[in-house]
Amino acid sequence: MNRRDKPLVSIGIPTHNRATSLGRTLTSVLAQDYRPLELIISDNASTDSTPDLCRELAKEYSWIRYSRSDTNLGPTANFNRLPGISRGDYYMWLADDDWLAENYISECLERLRSHSDYSLVYGAPLYYEGETFVSQGTMMALTQDAGTDRILQYYATVIDNGAFYGLMRRKVLGSLHQIPNVLGGDWLIVASMAFLGKIKSIHTTQINRSLGGSGFDFKKLAKEAGFGAIQMEYPDLSIATNAALDIIWRSPAFSSLALRERLRIGSACEKTIRRRLRPLRGSMSRSVLARALKVAPPGVQEAARTWYQGHLRRGRERDVH
Repeated sequence: MNRRDKPLVSIGIPTHNRATSLGRTLTSVLAQDYRPLELIISDNASTDSTPDLCRELAKEYSWIRYSRSDTNLGPTANFNRLPGISRGDYYMWLADDDWLAENYISECLERLRSHSDYSLVYGAPLYYEGETFVSQGTMMALTQDAGTDRILQYYATVIDNGAFYGLMRRKVLGSLHQIPNVLGGDWLIVASMAFLGKIKSIHTTQINRSLGGSGFDFKKLAKEAGFGAIQMEYPDLSIATNAALDIIWRSPAFSSLALRERLRIGSACEKTIRRRLRPLRGSMSRSVLARALKVAPPGVQEAARTWYQGHLRRGRERDVH
Protein backbone atom coordinates (compact mmCIF):
# COMPACT_ATOMS: atom_id res chain seq x y z
CA MET A 1 0.00 0.00 0.00
CA ASN A 2 1.35 3.42 -0.95
CA ARG A 3 2.17 5.60 2.08
CA ARG A 4 -0.16 8.28 0.73
CA ASP A 5 -3.04 5.80 0.71
CA LYS A 6 -2.57 4.93 4.36
CA PRO A 7 -5.04 6.62 6.74
CA LEU A 8 -3.87 8.34 9.90
CA VAL A 9 -4.52 6.31 13.05
CA SER A 10 -4.78 8.10 16.40
CA ILE A 11 -3.97 6.49 19.74
CA GLY A 12 -5.13 8.26 22.90
CA ILE A 13 -3.51 7.47 26.27
CA PRO A 14 -5.12 9.00 29.39
CA THR A 15 -2.69 8.90 32.31
CA HIS A 16 -2.18 9.95 35.90
CA ASN A 17 0.92 9.20 37.98
CA ARG A 18 1.80 6.03 36.09
CA ALA A 19 5.37 6.82 35.01
CA THR A 20 6.57 3.38 36.10
CA SER A 21 4.21 1.56 33.71
CA LEU A 22 3.74 4.24 31.05
CA GLY A 23 7.22 3.66 29.63
CA ARG A 24 6.33 0.14 28.48
CA THR A 25 3.02 1.37 27.06
CA LEU A 26 4.77 4.07 25.02
CA THR A 27 7.47 1.66 23.84
CA SER A 28 4.78 -0.65 22.45
CA VAL A 29 3.30 2.25 20.46
CA LEU A 30 6.71 3.22 19.07
CA ALA A 31 7.21 -0.40 17.99
CA GLN A 32 4.01 -0.55 15.88
CA ASP A 33 4.67 -1.77 12.33
CA TYR A 34 2.12 0.70 10.92
CA ARG A 35 2.56 4.35 10.00
CA PRO A 36 1.27 7.08 9.95
CA LEU A 37 0.34 7.28 13.61
CA GLU A 38 -0.67 10.05 15.96
CA LEU A 39 -0.15 9.51 19.67
CA ILE A 40 -1.85 11.86 22.12
CA ILE A 41 -1.08 11.62 25.84
CA SER A 42 -3.56 13.33 28.17
CA ASP A 43 -1.92 13.82 31.55
CA ASN A 44 -4.38 14.29 34.39
CA ALA A 45 -2.17 16.56 36.55
CA SER A 46 0.47 13.94 37.34
CA THR A 47 2.89 14.77 40.13
CA ASP A 48 5.46 12.03 39.41
CA SER A 49 7.95 11.91 36.51
CA THR A 50 5.21 11.47 33.89
CA PRO A 51 5.56 15.04 32.49
CA ASP A 52 9.33 14.67 31.97
CA LEU A 53 8.95 11.31 30.24
CA CYS A 54 6.21 12.54 27.90
CA ARG A 55 7.84 15.86 27.06
CA GLU A 56 11.08 14.15 26.08
CA LEU A 57 9.25 11.80 23.72
CA ALA A 58 7.19 14.65 22.23
CA LYS A 59 10.44 16.50 21.45
CA GLU A 60 11.91 13.44 19.75
CA TYR A 61 8.86 12.39 17.72
CA SER A 62 6.77 14.95 15.85
CA TRP A 63 3.73 12.63 15.79
CA ILE A 64 3.53 12.49 19.60
CA ARG A 65 1.54 15.20 21.36
CA TYR A 66 1.52 15.74 25.11
CA SER A 67 -1.35 17.60 26.77
CA ARG A 68 -1.32 18.19 30.52
CA SER A 69 -4.17 19.41 32.71
CA ASP A 70 -3.23 21.61 35.67
CA THR A 71 -5.98 20.07 37.77
CA ASN A 72 -7.19 16.50 38.12
CA LEU A 73 -10.31 16.22 35.97
CA GLY A 74 -11.15 12.68 37.05
CA PRO A 75 -10.56 9.55 34.95
CA THR A 76 -13.71 9.73 32.82
CA ALA A 77 -13.16 13.35 31.79
CA ASN A 78 -9.56 12.54 30.93
CA PHE A 79 -10.71 9.73 28.62
CA ASN A 80 -13.27 12.03 27.02
CA ARG A 81 -10.71 14.74 26.19
CA LEU A 82 -8.82 12.56 23.75
CA PRO A 83 -11.11 11.82 20.77
CA GLY A 84 -11.94 15.51 20.36
CA ILE A 85 -8.32 16.52 19.90
CA SER A 86 -7.37 13.57 17.69
CA ARG A 87 -7.09 13.93 13.90
CA GLY A 88 -7.04 10.37 12.61
CA ASP A 89 -9.67 8.58 10.56
CA TYR A 90 -9.35 5.73 13.06
CA TYR A 91 -8.98 5.97 16.81
CA MET A 92 -8.27 3.81 19.85
CA TRP A 93 -7.84 4.33 23.58
CA LEU A 94 -4.86 2.69 25.26
CA ALA A 95 -4.59 2.44 29.05
CA ASP A 96 -1.37 3.71 30.60
CA ASP A 97 -0.44 0.29 32.02
CA ASP A 98 -1.30 -1.81 28.95
CA TRP A 99 0.93 -2.65 26.01
CA LEU A 100 0.32 -3.69 22.40
CA ALA A 101 1.66 -6.41 20.14
CA GLU A 102 3.66 -4.68 17.38
CA ASN A 103 1.07 -5.60 14.72
CA TYR A 104 -1.98 -4.47 16.71
CA ILE A 105 -2.77 -1.38 14.64
CA SER A 106 -1.98 -2.94 11.26
CA GLU A 107 -4.04 -6.09 11.86
CA CYS A 108 -7.08 -4.28 13.26
CA LEU A 109 -6.94 -1.65 10.53
CA GLU A 110 -6.70 -4.22 7.76
CA ARG A 111 -9.88 -5.91 9.00
CA LEU A 112 -11.71 -2.59 9.34
CA ARG A 113 -10.72 -1.42 5.87
CA SER A 114 -11.75 -4.70 4.27
CA HIS A 115 -15.16 -4.69 6.00
CA SER A 116 -16.92 -1.38 5.53
CA ASP A 117 -19.79 -2.47 7.80
CA TYR A 118 -17.46 -2.94 10.81
CA SER A 119 -17.26 -0.14 13.37
CA LEU A 120 -14.66 -1.68 15.70
CA VAL A 121 -12.04 -4.44 15.63
CA TYR A 122 -9.90 -5.58 18.54
CA GLY A 123 -7.18 -8.14 19.19
CA ALA A 124 -7.18 -10.84 21.85
CA PRO A 125 -7.04 -9.23 25.32
CA LEU A 126 -4.48 -10.98 27.53
CA TYR A 127 -4.68 -10.14 31.26
CA TYR A 128 -1.74 -9.93 33.65
CA GLU A 129 -1.24 -9.46 37.39
CA GLY A 130 2.17 -7.83 37.41
CA GLU A 131 4.23 -9.96 35.04
CA THR A 132 2.10 -13.08 35.54
CA PHE A 133 -0.37 -14.07 32.82
CA VAL A 134 -3.84 -14.66 34.29
CA SER A 135 -6.32 -15.26 31.47
CA GLN A 136 -7.51 -14.32 28.01
CA GLY A 137 -10.45 -11.95 27.85
CA THR A 138 -13.70 -12.40 25.97
CA MET A 139 -13.56 -12.70 22.19
CA MET A 140 -16.67 -11.41 20.40
CA ALA A 141 -18.16 -11.69 16.95
CA LEU A 142 -21.02 -9.19 16.86
CA THR A 143 -21.62 -9.64 13.15
CA GLN A 144 -25.40 -10.00 12.99
CA ASP A 145 -27.06 -7.92 10.29
CA ALA A 146 -29.45 -6.14 12.68
CA GLY A 147 -27.98 -3.60 15.09
CA THR A 148 -30.54 -4.52 17.76
CA ASP A 149 -29.42 -8.16 17.60
CA ARG A 150 -25.80 -7.05 18.05
CA ILE A 151 -26.65 -5.04 21.18
CA LEU A 152 -28.52 -7.94 22.74
CA GLN A 153 -25.64 -10.30 21.96
CA TYR A 154 -23.12 -7.81 23.37
CA TYR A 155 -24.86 -7.52 26.73
CA ALA A 156 -25.32 -11.30 26.80
CA THR A 157 -21.56 -11.90 26.52
CA VAL A 158 -19.58 -8.87 27.73
CA ILE A 159 -17.39 -9.40 30.79
CA ASP A 160 -14.02 -7.66 30.63
CA ASN A 161 -14.98 -5.41 27.70
CA GLY A 162 -11.65 -5.67 25.90
CA ALA A 163 -13.46 -4.31 22.85
CA PHE A 164 -13.31 -0.83 24.38
CA TYR A 165 -9.58 -0.79 23.63
CA GLY A 166 -10.05 -1.80 20.02
CA LEU A 167 -9.55 0.27 16.87
CA MET A 168 -12.66 2.27 15.95
CA ARG A 169 -13.87 4.30 13.02
CA ARG A 170 -13.55 7.81 14.36
CA LYS A 171 -16.59 8.98 12.37
CA VAL A 172 -18.77 6.46 14.22
CA LEU A 173 -17.24 7.26 17.60
CA GLY A 174 -17.72 10.98 16.94
CA SER A 175 -21.47 10.49 16.48
CA LEU A 176 -21.89 9.22 20.06
CA HIS A 177 -22.16 11.03 23.36
CA GLN A 178 -19.09 11.08 25.56
CA ILE A 179 -18.37 8.30 28.03
CA PRO A 180 -20.85 8.79 30.88
CA ASN A 181 -19.30 9.12 34.32
CA VAL A 182 -20.99 5.99 35.63
CA LEU A 183 -19.93 2.44 36.37
CA GLY A 184 -20.01 0.57 33.07
CA GLY A 185 -19.78 3.77 31.00
CA ASP A 186 -17.38 1.98 28.66
CA TRP A 187 -20.04 -0.70 28.10
CA LEU A 188 -22.45 1.99 26.89
CA ILE A 189 -19.93 3.23 24.31
CA VAL A 190 -19.27 -0.24 22.91
CA ALA A 191 -23.00 -1.05 22.85
CA SER A 192 -23.61 2.09 20.77
CA MET A 193 -20.74 1.17 18.46
CA ALA A 194 -22.28 -2.30 18.08
CA PHE A 195 -25.62 -0.84 17.08
CA LEU A 196 -24.02 1.37 14.44
CA GLY A 197 -21.70 -1.29 13.01
CA LYS A 198 -20.35 -4.79 13.43
CA ILE A 199 -17.66 -5.62 16.00
CA LYS A 200 -15.11 -8.40 15.60
CA SER A 201 -12.25 -9.72 17.68
CA ILE A 202 -9.25 -11.22 15.88
CA HIS A 203 -6.68 -13.78 17.06
CA THR A 204 -3.81 -12.51 14.90
CA THR A 205 -2.81 -9.79 17.37
CA GLN A 206 -3.04 -9.06 21.09
CA ILE A 207 -3.39 -6.28 23.62
CA ASN A 208 -1.75 -7.04 26.96
CA ARG A 209 -3.80 -5.64 29.81
CA SER A 210 -2.81 -5.05 33.41
CA LEU A 211 -5.44 -5.93 35.97
CA GLY A 212 -3.92 -3.47 38.43
CA GLY A 213 -5.41 -5.32 41.37
CA SER A 214 -9.05 -4.62 40.51
CA GLY A 215 -9.72 -7.47 38.12
CA PHE A 216 -13.40 -7.76 37.33
CA ASP A 217 -14.52 -6.64 40.81
CA PHE A 218 -17.19 -4.07 39.97
CA LYS A 219 -17.43 -2.81 43.55
CA LYS A 220 -13.71 -2.18 43.72
CA LEU A 221 -13.72 -0.49 40.33
CA ALA A 222 -16.56 1.78 41.44
CA LYS A 223 -14.69 2.73 44.61
CA GLU A 224 -11.43 3.45 42.78
CA ALA A 225 -13.22 5.61 40.21
CA GLY A 226 -14.93 7.64 42.93
CA PHE A 227 -18.50 6.69 42.01
CA GLY A 228 -21.36 7.11 44.49
CA ALA A 229 -22.34 4.76 47.29
CA ILE A 230 -25.25 3.23 45.37
CA GLN A 231 -23.03 2.27 42.44
CA MET A 232 -20.53 0.73 44.86
CA GLU A 233 -23.14 -1.24 46.75
CA TYR A 234 -25.31 -2.24 43.78
CA PRO A 235 -23.04 -2.25 40.69
CA ASP A 236 -25.38 -4.58 38.81
CA LEU A 237 -28.32 -2.24 39.45
CA SER A 238 -26.33 0.75 38.22
CA ILE A 239 -25.02 -0.90 35.05
CA ALA A 240 -28.40 -2.37 34.09
CA THR A 241 -30.26 0.89 34.73
CA ASN A 242 -27.84 3.01 32.74
CA ALA A 243 -27.81 0.55 29.83
CA ALA A 244 -31.60 0.72 29.62
CA LEU A 245 -31.78 4.51 29.84
CA ASP A 246 -28.99 4.93 27.30
CA ILE A 247 -30.98 2.98 24.73
CA ILE A 248 -34.37 4.44 25.63
CA TRP A 249 -33.45 8.10 25.27
CA ARG A 250 -29.97 9.22 26.31
CA SER A 251 -27.77 8.06 23.44
CA PRO A 252 -28.06 9.60 19.96
CA ALA A 253 -26.87 6.30 18.51
CA PHE A 254 -30.38 4.83 18.77
CA SER A 255 -32.30 7.78 17.34
CA SER A 256 -33.18 5.82 14.19
CA LEU A 257 -35.34 3.45 16.26
CA ALA A 258 -38.95 4.19 17.08
CA LEU A 259 -39.42 4.95 20.77
CA ARG A 260 -41.47 1.79 21.26
CA GLU A 261 -38.59 -0.28 19.87
CA ARG A 262 -36.07 1.52 22.08
CA LEU A 263 -38.19 0.70 25.10
CA ARG A 264 -38.36 -2.95 24.09
CA ILE A 265 -34.61 -3.28 23.48
CA GLY A 266 -33.70 -1.28 26.58
CA SER A 267 -35.89 -3.50 28.75
CA ALA A 268 -34.41 -6.68 27.21
CA CYS A 269 -30.84 -5.48 27.80
CA GLU A 270 -31.61 -4.46 31.37
CA LYS A 271 -32.99 -7.93 32.13
CA THR A 272 -29.99 -9.61 30.52
CA ILE A 273 -27.50 -7.59 32.57
CA ARG A 274 -29.49 -8.13 35.77
CA ARG A 275 -29.62 -11.87 35.18
CA ARG A 276 -25.94 -12.17 34.34
CA LEU A 277 -24.37 -9.99 37.01
CA ARG A 278 -26.39 -10.76 40.12
CA PRO A 279 -29.97 -11.50 41.15
CA LEU A 280 -31.58 -8.37 42.55
CA ARG A 281 -34.16 -7.94 45.24
CA GLY A 282 -37.50 -6.77 43.84
CA SER A 283 -38.40 -5.70 40.34
CA MET A 284 -35.60 -4.04 38.41
CA SER A 285 -37.95 -3.27 35.51
CA ARG A 286 -40.08 -1.05 37.72
CA SER A 287 -37.06 0.85 39.09
CA VAL A 288 -35.68 1.46 35.59
CA LEU A 289 -39.00 2.80 34.33
CA ALA A 290 -39.52 4.95 37.42
CA ARG A 291 -36.10 6.52 37.03
CA ALA A 292 -36.62 7.09 33.31
CA LEU A 293 -39.97 8.80 33.93
CA LYS A 294 -38.47 11.22 36.43
CA VAL A 295 -35.88 12.68 34.07
CA ALA A 296 -37.08 11.86 30.55
CA PRO A 297 -38.68 14.42 28.20
CA PRO A 298 -42.50 14.55 28.43
CA GLY A 299 -43.02 12.67 25.14
CA VAL A 300 -40.82 9.83 26.35
CA GLN A 301 -42.63 9.73 29.69
CA GLU A 302 -46.02 9.23 28.04
CA ALA A 303 -44.72 6.63 25.58
CA ALA A 304 -42.99 4.76 28.41
CA ARG A 305 -46.19 4.61 30.45
CA THR A 306 -48.16 3.31 27.48
CA TRP A 307 -45.51 0.75 26.59
CA TYR A 308 -45.09 -0.50 30.15
CA GLN A 309 -48.84 -0.89 30.69
CA GLY A 310 -49.04 -2.95 27.50
CA HIS A 311 -46.03 -4.96 28.65
CA LEU A 312 -47.81 -5.88 31.90
CA ARG A 313 -51.04 -6.70 30.05
CA ARG A 314 -49.25 -9.03 27.63
CA GLY A 315 -47.54 -10.74 30.56
CA ARG A 316 -50.90 -11.36 32.27
CA GLU A 317 -52.32 -12.75 29.03
CA ARG A 318 -49.41 -15.17 28.69
CA ASP A 319 -49.94 -16.34 32.27
CA VAL A 320 -53.62 -17.04 31.56
CA HIS A 321 -52.84 -19.11 28.45
